[in-house]
Amino acid sequence: TFTNKATEHLLLRIRRALRTLQLEEGEEPEILNYHGFAAEVLDRHGMLIGIEPGQRVVTPAQRAELVARVLDRMTFDHLTTRWQPTIVANILSLDEQLQNHVVEPQEVVDFNRTNLERLKTAKSPDPHRAALERIELAGAVEEFRRLKRELGVIDFGDQIGLAVRIVREHPEVAEDYRSRFQAVLLDEYQDTNHAQAVLMEGIFGRGHPVTAVGDPDQNIYGWRGASLHNLLQFPTQFPNADG
Repeated sequence: TFTNKATEHLLLRIRRALRTLQLEEGEEPEILNYHGFAAEVLDRHGMLIGIEPGQRVVTPAQRAELVARVLDRMTFDHLTTRWQPTIVANILSLDEQLQNHVVEPQEVVDFNRTNLERLKTAKSPDPHRAALERIELAGAVEEFRRLKRELGVIDFGDQIGLAVRIVREHPEVAEDYRSRFQAVLLDEYQDTNHAQAVLMEGIFGRGHPVTAVGDPDQNIYGWRGASLHNLLQFPTQFPNADG
């Protein structure tokens, strides 16, 4: 499910529903939110991509502090603002967008560089200036991620992104999870972002028994990357075993 509160609520409801069944030890459902599940994937399989177990997850305030340290390592020629809090916020915002959509900073750099010459001929200089600014911000995001690796810390976006990388590069991880769980229920599915949906698909797609519960009218986390597109794509991402 999506939040800590929803996790606790679901845990209580399921325990009440199953209390008369006297299940064998280990047969109880495992209930986690998406970040908790990704953290488990990292702890169990992170070494496959060089991530030590038990990585410290930094708080939002600590993320901002680290980005402020990034500014000491870089110079900017094209940013339209010189006020440090705005620059920090812009770098963090771009990093979150990239994490939510499973896009690497270098992809942003390459895309904008490819379009620079074309944008020079635009009626307004703003698109060209914006592309140059985005290139610099993407470079700052890359430096931010490099600093986190040096310090051995991650943030919540990293949890999902690194878990996706593990699943993509090591299919045996998905096979392990599919063998452990006979069925999967994805709750609050309208609140998932693209990266979370990709993680679930990477592990439990290809015909595994999966049910998703979601309400379009409760999609209130768009500012945090949640996408109704995931509800519409569910039949494609999680087809029946026969396709």
